[in-house]
Amino acid sequence: MGTLVQNHSGVFFQYDDEHWEPAPFYDVTYNPNPRNEHISSFAGYAKKPPLKTIKQLAEIAGFGSWQQAQAYIHHTVDVIARFSSLAKEYDVSKLIRTDIEKTLADRLKENRHLL
Repeated sequence: MGTLVQNHSGVFFQYDDEHWEPAPFYDVTYNPNPRNEHISSFAGYAKKPPLKTIKQLAEIAGFGSWQQAQAYIHHTVDVIARFSSLAKEYDVSKLIRTDIEKTLADRLKENRHLL
């Protein structure tokens, strides 16, 4: 894995001994704030992008079909579902864990249309 460095825009990059490239999945760190969302957006939509937009982005990202993209979405949801047990295992405080669990549940509810 490459070295991670943050530039001024908040994007993380990794270096693989030959060149720099954007690091995948960089805007996922828990970030409690009044708007309860990250800087990243999906074609201008932050927390609840329309299905049509996600399908367009999946095509741009190179998924062969919407079903293939949905498989990745389902896998991500399955991984996120394990957050609570992993957080307990790594001794994340109950207060922080509860707050993150609520945020994750809210995002899942808001984005059920993508499943």
